Amino acid sequence: MNLAQVQGGYDAIYSLGSSCLPALKLQSRNLRPSSGPIDWMTSRSLPDVNRLLEAKFNDFMSLKHIKVTGDLSYQKAHYIVKDTLYQISSVHDFDIYQNTLTDLKQYPEVMTKLNRRIQRMLQDMSSGKRILFIRTEESGNYPIKETLDILDKQVAGSYVFLYIRQADVFDVMDCHHKHPSLCVVLVPRDPVWYMEDTWDRILNSVYVNE
Repeated sequence: MNLAQVQGGYDAIYSLGSSCLPALKLQSRNLRPSSGPIDWMTSRSLPDVNRLLEAKFNDFMSLKHIKVTGDLSYQKAHYIVKDTLYQISSVHDFDIYQNTLTDLKQYPEVMTKLNRRIQRMLQDMSSGKRILFIRTEESGNYPIKETLDILDKQVAGSYVFLYIRQADVFDVMDCHHKHPSLCVVLVPRDPVWYMEDTWDRILNSVYVNE
């Protein structure tokens, strides 16, 4: 699949990590009709995201697996809370005013919100809708086949997996992957991922179906 084939309408669009970046870029372009489970989380390892998808989010962020790391979000307003089972961290859910390192008072409301997002995503995946999944990668070259195998099994309709990775390139590079549902795009390195022109090119003519 090439980048031009990504264009078109989608019934749902979901971020698969690795940070808040896809959700931010989608939101600023009115391409985020609803929130996904890991929109505002960090998920540095694609294999761990694969395990999460394979398990259909079972036990995700459960009390027995979470750890308050002691670190704060970039804005210093939220505690970073890590799911040690899937190695995925919440960075915008537990604010420093209502929670402490030993008492996450917002946990019940956070889980209510998270479970609602999980159920919506799983419902969309099983309902025959056309879905766009997006993941950004700062470094590394994770094997994507496992992700595709999982999506092939779980998505009842059609889907596109748009995988965007920083690399030593000077312009957007479309890798023309042979898999019919996978588009791999390399982009120039940028530590803060601003690159608005780049995102405009990548998401050109992508829209949400009404």
